Amino acid sequence: MKMAVLSLVMVALLAVSGCMRADPGFNVLVNDDGDSLSVDTATNAVVTADVSRNMLNNGYMFTVMESTDLSNSAIRNILVVTPDTDTWAHLFWTVAHELEAKVEFYADTAYSANGTEISSFNRDGNVSANATTLVFHTPTITDAGTLVATAHQGGGQKAGGGDHEASEFILKQGSAYLLRITNATTSDNLIYMKLDWYEYANQGEG
Repeated sequence: MKMAVLSLVMVALLAVSGCMRADPGFNVLVNDDGDSLSVDTATNAVVTADVSRNMLNNGYMFTVMESTDLSNSAIRNILVVTPDTDTWAHLFWTVAHELEAKVEFYADTAYSANGTEISSFNRDGNVSANATTLVFHTPTITDAGTLVATAHQGGGQKAGGGDHEASEFILKQGSAYLLRITNATTSDNLIYMKLDWYEYANQGEG
């Protein structure tokens, strides 16, 4: 019944006159508030962008990348600090390693010194907005916190990344997180780390 009603609503909307836009090949459905939804005229498929793509297109997506050699059993600590505001960071992390390594992600991390800041970049080069979530390397950690995710893998592998919905973390405001990478070999191990996140005002959840 619900699907039938939805189909009737879609048909009615498609029949509304004046729904064409300047770009050829698209119809535009418009609600009472003037919000529009694009529909491809050839397939009747709704034209959409996922949340991450939308955040990138609107200048809310940021990135940090780092490559470093870890010596015998060395550890690389990456600290992520969020502001105590209602602009929340939605984080995706990826770690790739040349040889065997262990990757851990902790929440509620305690530290006595934040270390050296790693510059982040807005992924839309036409937008000057800066990130409010900050990233540091070599912090002084007093308590790693609560282990949220971990992976121990052989060489040539990566942890994190993949499907964004499956690997996204909404970070708690006014908090700190630790990404810890441990070389699990006695040889030098080339490590690549990437953090992507978008910052978006909380819409009332939580």
